Amino acid sequence: MMNQKTKQRLITSMLAGVAIALLNALLLEQYFFEINEFSIGKNGSGKKIKLLHLTDLHLKKFLYPSYKKLARKINTIKPDLIMISGDLIDEDGIYHPAKDFFSMINHSIPKVGIMGNHDHKNRVRIETYKQLYIKHNGFLLQNESIPFTIRGQRLMVTGIDDFIEGNPSFSRAIHAVGREENHVLLIHSPLQQEGILAGGWMKN
Repeated sequence: MMNQKTKQRLITSMLAGVAIALLNALLLEQYFFEINEFSIGKNGSGKKIKLLHLTDLHLKKFLYPSYKKLARKINTIKPDLIMISGDLIDEDGIYHPAKDFFSMINHSIPKVGIMGNHDHKNRVRIETYKQLYIKHNGFLLQNESIPFTIRGQRLMVTGIDDFIEGNPSFSRAIHAVGREENHVLLIHSPLQQEGILAGGWMKN
């Protein structure tokens, strides 16, 4: 039979193990990725394009192995367009991991993104974000719309600035946009979606 000291040591070790497991879960949860596939648009249409949506990557001081794995997966999927709906860099993150991540993705794949609240909070300048996208065959949209031609199909993408830390304007973003057969709206906050569906509400 175990004596009292042995029992106490065992319980302490178990508690320490649980604490470490919980700590790992809390620290690493945001570095795991879930991939979902959806078919949208008209049923039975033979015209298909492949869109890849990324959000809340929260890049910090360096690239974790899971980000490198994600970049390899993106290159394997070979999307026609990558759409990033904010929080590319965490609020205490720096520029270089984002540059490294983009560099790992096939340059020929076009990219389009918007700012999230954490992007606005960190010390990376908006112009630096824009240059990052431009250098890697992409566009950063701030209350803007841009058309893409993919496999002979026109796709309009509208990007709205973040609701919490930015200066969003849905009306400004679509002021020159007419009726589009294929139109994607990039937003970061669910509150923006509710506002737009309710009648185009934005800060200005």
